[in-house]
Parts: sequence; structure tokens; C-alpha cells
Amino acid sequence: MYLIGCTYNLCWVHQQLGHTPAMAAGLTDHVWSVKDVLCYKVAPASFPPSKRPRGRPRTRPHVDEPPVKAPRGRPSKYLSILRRLQEEKRATLLQGASSPTG
Repeated sequence: MYLIGCTYNLCWVHQQLGHTPAMAAGLTDHVWSVKDVLCYKVAPASFPPSKRPRGRPRTRPHVDEPPVKAPRGRPSKYLSILRRLQEEKRATLLQGASSPTG
């Protein structure tokens, strides 16, 4: 549609005007060919820099402390048994180390 509009305004002489609509509006002084329209290069408009940053703010995790995962859901029923066994093992190791052998 853009190409049709450009060729209508720049290339085709209007019957009642006697020249192209672009010439009647004072935008050009000659009738353009379709090749002229297709080969015309227009520099793109520069965008002004945005006033605020776009997207999510970049946050970097601290290197010193690893990320801690939050527990999800209900704790396992075996977790309490495992902790109790670890405590018993630790207690027996401490008792064995503190008792004099001799």
C-alpha cells in the first residue's frame, strides 16, 4: 500500500491537476519514475535516548555467599529420623573420644 501511495503521489500525473499531487503540494518539481521512487534512499530518523532504562534491572548475586534455596513443601518424614541418627552418631563419637583408653 505504501508503494502504491508513493507512486500515485509522485509518478502519476493527475488528470484534472495536470501534474502529480506531490507537485501540486510543492513537495517536488518534476514527475518521478517508478525507478526513482524505488531507488530513493532516506536516512532513518534517529531515536532519542530513553529517559528510563527498559527491562528488568540487572542484579548480580553476591559471590561471597551462595544462594540459599528455600525449603519447598512439607518436610520429609524421614528427615527427623535422619537428624536423630546423626545426633546419636555425633554423641557416640564424642563419648568415645572423651573416654580414657588405657
